[in-house]
Amino acid sequence: MNTATLILISILLIALPIIPAYLLNFPAFVTLSTIDLAIVIYIMITYRTWTTLKSRIVGLYFSGVYALGITLGIFFVLPVKPRLFAIVGLVYVLPFIFQFIISIKPFISKLVSRNLLTFGNGYVAFLLVLIIGAIIGRYLANFYQLIILYSGTIIIGILILLYLRK
Repeated sequence: MNTATLILISILLIALPIIPAYLLNFPAFVTLSTIDLAIVIYIMITYRTWTTLKSRIVGLYFSGVYALGITLGIFFVLPVKPRLFAIVGLVYVLPFIFQFIISIKPFISKLVSRNLLTFGNGYVAFLLVLIIGAIIGRYLANFYQLIILYSGTIIIGILILLYLRK
């Protein structure tokens, strides 16, 4: 693929979801995002992005540019009606998540090890537990559920910190 085609497809993948989202037109957002999704899936099938490292990078690039366009489109809609656009955007970001998982699959065994958890004398594991608790707590609205969740993740994080401490 030459540079001009690469730039044209990249601009197309970014612009198609942004323009209707900026104009607050939900049917046009869904239609143009589906066209973008078809382009990304066509590229993923044509280059067989699950076979070699180079093709994985190609698939990761195009699906990432598409996910960037969807995310920017949702960003423009945030003040008005984000829920409907965000639900549709979550479905359209799935090719990027799929391609990302395929791309990091060979490296996961090297990344996830006991050395990572004991890095920083157990503080990394402590922070991972707190971040997971904060993400879960973001979706809860009841104060009492949040208190239990946050205190529980802090206690579990401290226990993991003490367990992995050298």
